[in-house]
Amino acid sequence: GIWQHRFGRVYRHVCPWEILVGVTTPVETAAGMAFGVKNGIICSAIGKMGGAVLAFLIGRFLLFDYFTEKLEDNEMMGLVQESIQENPVRVALIWRFSFLPEQIKTFGLSVLPVSLLHYVTAVVLHGFPFTCLWTAMGAEAGALARGTVTTPSNVFKVLVVGIQIFGFFIS
Repeated sequence: GIWQHRFGRVYRHVCPWEILVGVTTPVETAAGMAFGVKNGIICSAIGKMGGAVLAFLIGRFLLFDYFTEKLEDNEMMGLVQESIQENPVRVALIWRFSFLPEQIKTFGLSVLPVSLLHYVTAVVLHGFPFTCLWTAMGAEAGALARGTVTTPSNVFKVLVVGIQIFGFFIS
């Protein structure tokens, strides 16, 4: 039905965007404007995380030799490789929260000894809170633009405070 059509269209666009561009904030915000909070979060989260996992798998199975060669003399990668063996989810999560470009975070982790499960865990823990925030912000902006609300909703206020607390502990 309509949901399958809408989901398929968003997924086909968000996944490649995540792989090629990396920054999904504009897409998540637009999804909130177009689909509302609930459907926007579902579409954005599946597309964003699906794209990140697909990029990881491309890096792991198709571009492994290329990225390994590019990163073999990098001292920091050697340190990360040692640390990730001891604490794979923690290091993958720290890597995902770093200020590195999205493709380096994804393809860099694909050549390190991190399992797909650990990578997916880090992607969800890192990405889902921001998907919720940006999608809610898009829904709020859409409602403001349409003139249906004049002040931020309580859900949005809770999300903003929650993200700040989350960011404080992660940082």
